[in-house]
Amino acid sequence: MIAIKGEDILNNQNDDTEDKKYGLLFGLIGAALLVWGLYWVFINYFLFPCTADLNSVYAARGQFGDMFGAVNALFSAFAFAGLIYAIILQRTELSEQRRQFTLSAKAQQKTYQLQLVKEAYDYIIRTHKERTLLFKNAQSIMAIKSLSALNQFKENNSELYEALREVSNCYHYIGFLMHIGLLEAKEMLFDEGGETMLGVWQIVEPVLNIERGEPNRGQYKRYFYTLINDLKQYRGTNV
Repeated sequence: MIAIKGEDILNNQNDDTEDKKYGLLFGLIGAALLVWGLYWVFINYFLFPCTADLNSVYAARGQFGDMFGAVNALFSAFAFAGLIYAIILQRTELSEQRRQFTLSAKAQQKTYQLQLVKEAYDYIIRTHKERTLLFKNAQSIMAIKSLSALNQFKENNSELYEALREVSNCYHYIGFLMHIGLLEAKEMLFDEGGETMLGVWQIVEPVLNIERGEPNRGQYKRYFYTLINDLKQYRGTNV
C-alpha cells in the first residue's frame, strides 16, 4: 500500500511538471498574439488611422514598416546566434553526460573486479578442507598412472576424488578470470598462495593429464593449466 501511494505521488508530480510546461508554452503563445493584436490596433487606429485618402495612409504605413527592416534583420541575427549557442550548449551537455557515463562505467567495473577478487579468495578459503585432504593423500593420488587406475581410485576413494575435483575447479575458475582480464590481483594471489598452488598442481597434474587424454576432453581444466603457467613465469622473474 505504501509503495502504491509513493508511485501515485511520483505520477502526480510528473503530471504537475507536464502541466506547467504546457501552461508556459500556451502563455507565451498567448502573449505573442496579444502583442501582435495590440500592435495592429495601434497602427490602424492611433498612428495611421484610416482617412478619405487611403493611398496616402497605406503609403505612410508602408514607409513606417520599412523603418523596421534593420530591426528585423537584427532580431534574425540574434535568433541565429541563439540557435548556434543552443547547439554548442547541447554539445557541451552531451559531452559531459558521456564523461559522467564513462566515469560511472569505470567505477562499476572497478567494483565488479573487487567483488570478483573477494569471490576468488572466498572460493580458496572454502576449499581449504579439500586441499588439506589432498596433501594428506598426495602419495596415493600421484601414484595414479593410467585410466583404469583412475577409475578404480574413483570407486574406492570417492570423497578424495571429489576433493580433487573441487580444488581443481577452484583454480580453473581463478585462471579463467585472469585469462579474460576480470581479475587484476594476479601478483597478490601468486605471492600469497603461489606455493600452495604449485603443491596442489604437483599432486593433481597426473590425474588431470589422464582425464584430458580421454576423447573430447582435451580442454579439460585448461585455465588451471594457464594459471600454473602464469605462476611459473611470474616466479621465474620474481625470485
